[in-house]
Amino acid sequence: MTEVRPKAFDTKVLNYLPVLKKLARKLTSTADEREELVQDTLAYIFGHWTNFRPDGGMYNWLTLNMRSIAQGKRQVAANKHKNMPRAGESALATMGTQPRQEDIVYANQIVRRLSRSRDGRMLVRLGGGEMLKDIGKRRGIGAERVRQLTDRARERLAKVAA
Repeated sequence: MTEVRPKAFDTKVLNYLPVLKKLARKLTSTADEREELVQDTLAYIFGHWTNFRPDGGMYNWLTLNMRSIAQGKRQVAANKHKNMPRAGESALATMGTQPRQEDIVYANQIVRRLSRSRDGRMLVRLGGGEMLKDIGKRRGIGAERVRQLTDRARERLAKVAA
């Protein structure tokens, strides 16, 4: 039996709609992209509402999800030609692939590399579900500083992964 999403959650999310639209303007370049990003974010949020933890704050959760969705869209657009099926190849054949041992080893190497630096350890903790304020308390810094440091770690990770 699935849980029913509370109406209070929906109301709270919709109260943040202007914030999401404003952030979408910063993350996209056209009106169509903005609208699509807002809609995709809302669809994701309403579909994954059970992932929301009230102690983390609605604003942080919504904006983090929107930024993540926007980043995914940028990566898909940048790699679009790589994902196109070759001539004579079925599009369905390329859609689902089994995890490869090399990919798992590579992911473990990246996490290990991240774990060597303070910023990377914070990013791993954030990815594990810890909240910015909790990570900051442990380090004796504010949540905003944790966000800045994890953003820096993400940028370094993107350079390594590229």
